[in-house]
Amino acid sequence: MFAAVGTLAPLTSNAATVSGDVDPGFGQSGYQERVHSEPAFRNPQALVESMRGIDYAQGLDREGIFYPHNQSLSLSGLLPNGTVDTEAPRNGFGELLIQDGRDREFELLGIVMGRDNKRYAALRTQDNGPAGYLGIIGADGAIELSTNASAEDLGTILAIAGTGNGVALLANGGIHRSDPNFDIFIDVYRANYGSTALERETIDTRGQSWYEIFGAVGLGDDRFAVLVSELDDLASDDTFETLAYVVGPDNRIDTRYGNNGVIDAMPIEHSGDTFDVEYIAADLQGRLYVVRSGNPQGGTENFTPGHITRYAANGELDTGWASQGVLVAPMARNAALLFFGEGRMLVPHHFRTNGGRQYVVTAYSGDGSVDTSVGNSGQLTFVLTNDQPNEQHYGAQIASIGSSGGALVTGHKTDDANGGTHADWFVRTGPLVDLSADPVSFDQPTVDPGTQAESTAVTVSGLQDGVAAFAQMDSGEVSVNGGEFVSEPQLVSNGDSIRVRHVASPSPTTDKTTFLRIGGTPIRATGKQTRGFRFVQHANYQGGAGLANADEFPFTSTTTAIDTEIDPISFDAVTGVTGGQEVFSNTQTITGINATATITVTDGGVVVNGTRFSSGVANLDEGDVIRLFTNAARTADTQKLVDVSISGVVLQWSVTSGEAAPSGGGSGSLPLLSLVLGLIAAIRLRGAARLSDGAKA
Repeated sequence: MFAAVGTLAPLTSNAATVSGDVDPGFGQSGYQERVHSEPAFRNPQALVESMRGIDYAQGLDREGIFYPHNQSLSLSGLLPNGTVDTEAPRNGFGELLIQDGRDREFELLGIVMGRDNKRYAALRTQDNGPAGYLGIIGADGAIELSTNASAEDLGTILAIAGTGNGVALLANGGIHRSDPNFDIFIDVYRANYGSTALERETIDTRGQSWYEIFGAVGLGDDRFAVLVSELDDLASDDTFETLAYVVGPDNRIDTRYGNNGVIDAMPIEHSGDTFDVEYIAADLQGRLYVVRSGNPQGGTENFTPGHITRYAANGELDTGWASQGVLVAPMARNAALLFFGEGRMLVPHHFRTNGGRQYVVTAYSGDGSVDTSVGNSGQLTFVLTNDQPNEQHYGAQIASIGSSGGALVTGHKTDDANGGTHADWFVRTGPLVDLSADPVSFDQPTVDPGTQAESTAVTVSGLQDGVAAFAQMDSGEVSVNGGEFVSEPQLVSNGDSIRVRHVASPSPTTDKTTFLRIGGTPIRATGKQTRGFRFVQHANYQGGAGLANADEFPFTSTTTAIDTEIDPISFDAVTGVTGGQEVFSNTQTITGINATATITVTDGGVVVNGTRFSSGVANLDEGDVIRLFTNAARTADTQKLVDVSISGVVLQWSVTSGEAAPSGGGSGSLPLLSLVLGLIAAIRLRGAARLSDGAKA
């Protein structure tokens, strides 16, 4: 386990001017940038919003003369309002710089988010040649590295994917010279979440060479999809095919997908345009998307085409989506798409304007058409104006959807300020997804102090159709459609029934208010593409962090006044008890109180839940079981009344003696002892007489 380091003083931020459809409460009027601690020229990052803010892992190529350039890895952060998080142990740039005990700097190749909210990173470093590792990056920036796999073999890492229960790393297994076709073998290293112990196997590629891997994406159930450029025969074949495969838990191609396991991902012709393969992605329902972009990029508003092909969950081309399964639309090169809802997605696009760069985020419905019900006919636009000398903004990555439905768009910028500033920039758009539920009003139950207060059911409405939001109590539990009450975030859609509950105040006649939060939505973000390595980083984020600033609806309970007056009870009269004998009453259960009551027994005692109180004084709570005890009168046919007071309620228990106790005074035990001693003496005298008679005979 290696701790993060870094204490450099921050550079001055030179925020750009942003205008358009942005959230003015984010950052500086909708815009924020985080300056790097050192100059950098490549900016791969995987962003995820957390409950505490926006955290992202970032691997930077530092400027240098010789290759390999200096690499650095950091866990950076912003607060929910867009302010750079400089709280310790982060440095003044909001970075946790990550190195190991040997001061090696790591190149970040790819990263996925685990269900345990940890980041699993594919890393490479130069240590007498390329060495690769799986690293678990904690929230504090500490990193745990894999140790049981050959770092040299892992130096050829090609892709990483989350598989639902863990991660899979793909690496080049080399060319087997004994194979007449010189096939390239692909190794897979798997690890369960929470572990860096890797298990290595070779994928059965069925005699094909996966010449290039464009990326991989997890599908759950220990499966992942991989997009490859394939050759039948590396020695003689020069015809490349772009194909996708689903690899199962046994590391074999799953033949249930596509045509006997082969998913044809060759580009579909569109007006003679040429598109470069970029990556493979998946939506929340497990449908696959192959993303391509064309050239040139960023010149004019309409001259930036993207080519997205969708495949159904079984791997077949989804001809009912967009135009026969293909969407050709404006899209930035190396863009990171974001999937949400029922097959919905957000696609970024940008182009140069006079004095800046204009960004457009388009929302698409599940059928591949533009969702004109949100934004401005399905789009939101903002402009970043260049305020510094030679200022340039790059990239268009959609990282997340906030609780209000706005998209977090991010990229990289440079300018000549401070000797050359390198920074990440962030913009929160206005709402592109309607996650604002209609207000709900709960009844106000009155319950006893410290007990569960439960609401009646309310119905969710106002959300965008086909999009679910998270619902969670800030202190309490939620039940959806009659299910069990849980404290974790639950998914709700229009028409769902919600009940909430919390533990009421422990004090009498006191209100307690907690809040139901509804907002955010499950997403699957592709992350930024590191095009130079033909590599994909998938954020794969599906948590409920968008609830941090979600709409809140109050639920209030009231507690009753103190009530120590018990429900009526009685003790049955007892007769015929031998004088002086201890006797017990029938049992009674205490009900009707919501606070501790006191019982006082005169001329007797009480047993509470099996514990004897001979003093006759004890405390009682709701549900306690009691019975009384006393000694009967010594004289025959004498009634004894035992007085009982329970917080002011006065009762009596009647005990009547039968036969009188033996005379002799005292406690009743001494006369009995004298009688026994007398009998023993008489027996001894009779025995002595018999011995003397025998002697006379």
